Amino acid sequence: MLERIGIALTLLAILGRCWCALYIAGRKKTDLVTIGPYSLCRNPLYLFSCIGALGIGLFSGSMLVAAAFGLLVALVFIRVARLEEAHLAQRFGPAYLRYQHNTPRWWPGGSWRDLPICTARPSLLLITLRDGCLLYLLWPVFAAMGMAREAGWLPVLAVLP
Repeated sequence: MLERIGIALTLLAILGRCWCALYIAGRKKTDLVTIGPYSLCRNPLYLFSCIGALGIGLFSGSMLVAAAFGLLVALVFIRVARLEEAHLAQRFGPAYLRYQHNTPRWWPGGSWRDLPICTARPSLLLITLRDGCLLYLLWPVFAAMGMAREAGWLPVLAVLP
C-alpha cells in the first residue's frame, strides 16, 4: 500500500514539476514569474519536489524513511528558497516584494492568475519530464533490496515502522 501511494505521489510530483516548467522554463533568470502555479504559491517547483521526495521515501515501504527523506529535502529547499528570495528582492525590488506579500511561500493559497497565451519551451519541458521519470529508477532498487533481505542475502540492520 505504501509503495502504491509512493508511486502516486511521485507521479503527482513529476506532473506538477512539468506544469511549473511550462511557466518558468527559460524565463527563471530574466522574468519574475507570477502566473500559473506561481500565482498560487511562490515555490511550486520546490513543493512538488518535496512531494516527490516523500513518494520516493514511500518506495521503501517505511513511513519513517519516507518522512525522513521528505523532511531532508524540505529542509534543503527551505534554505534554497530563502537565498532565492533575497536574490529576487534585490533583482526585482518592489514588484517582488508585492508578489511576496500577496502569495504564500509554500502551501497554495494565492489567487489564480494567468495570461490568455503563455509561451513555453517544449525542449525544457521534456527535460523536466525525463529527469522526473528517472526518479522511478529508485523503485526497483528498493524492491530489489527488499527481496534480497527476504532471501537472506542482505542483513536486516534495523526494523523501521
